[in-house]
Amino acid sequence: MYPFPRIPGVVTSRPGSDRRLMLRPFGRTAADLDIDFQQPSRPLLVARILRCCTEPAHLETAFFLDLFISSRIEALLTLATSGGTEPVSMQLNCAQDTCAELLEIELSMEEIMSVQPPGTDTGTLPIPVQGTEYMFRKPTGADQLSWLNQSFADEESAVAAMVSTLWVPGDSKKDEILSGLTQTSEWMEEIDRGMKAMDPLVHFSLAATCPACGTENTTVIDLEGLLLGRLHRIQRHLFHTIHRLAGYYHWSEPQILAISPKRRDYYLLLIDEGDSQRPTGEIR
Repeated sequence: MYPFPRIPGVVTSRPGSDRRLMLRPFGRTAADLDIDFQQPSRPLLVARILRCCTEPAHLETAFFLDLFISSRIEALLTLATSGGTEPVSMQLNCAQDTCAELLEIELSMEEIMSVQPPGTDTGTLPIPVQGTEYMFRKPTGADQLSWLNQSFADEESAVAAMVSTLWVPGDSKKDEILSGLTQTSEWMEEIDRGMKAMDPLVHFSLAATCPACGTENTTVIDLEGLLLGRLHRIQRHLFHTIHRLAGYYHWSEPQILAISPKRRDYYLLLIDEGDSQRPTGEIR
C-alpha cells in the first residue's frame, strides 16, 4: 500500500478529503481488468483508476474529479512507479534535424516531483501580470472535463474561458479584463507562463542533452498520458498472465488472481522453461 498524495485543497467540500487514504498497487484485482483505457474522456478515466485503487473504498467519482490535476498526476505516478520504487522511461528524438538521435531517459518519481517549486502545494497562488498580482487556483479534473465538453470558436476564447474559471473570485478587475477592454496577447502570455510555473506537473517539460551532437533538447511531455500508457501496459500484462496460466494449468480467473504476483511470475517462468527444466522431487 502506498500513501495517497497530500491533498492541498479540494474545490468543493466533499467528505473524505482526509490524509489517511491509501493507494493499493494497480494490476492486482479483477476490478483493474474492468478499467476501459479506450474511453474518450481522460478526466473520467483517471478518476476511475484512482477510485478503483484508493482505500478505504468509500469515495465517489466526483471526489477524484475535484482533486487538482497535479494531485491526480502524482497519484498516477505513485501507481505507475510502484510507490516510487521503479523509474519512468521515455523516449525522445533529438530536435536537431541532422541528428534525430533517439534519447532514452529514465526518471525516478523523486526526480519528477522535484519540479514542484516550494509553495505551489497550496493550490492558490498569485501570478504577476504587467506589474499586478492576480490570484489563480490550480485546475481540477472537473475543470478539465468541463472544458472538454464545451465548444470554443478559437484558441483565444478557450484560453479566456480557462482563465475565467481559474481566477479566484473577489477581484474587481476580473470582468473588465475578461471583457477584452485590457486583454492583450502579451497579457495572456504572462498568465500562461505563470500557470505553467505554478503547475509544472501539468505542464511538464524535460531538458536533455543529446549525447551524439550535444544539442540541448527541451521537450514538453504529456506526463498524465505517459503514466496512463504505463498503467495500460500493466493491465495488458495481467490479461496476458491470466491467459497463459489458465491455458496451461486450467485455473479460473479468480484462482489466478488469488495467487501473489511473485508466484504468478514464477509459474510463467516454469512454462517458459518447459517440462524438461522442471525440478524433480516432491514440492513441499
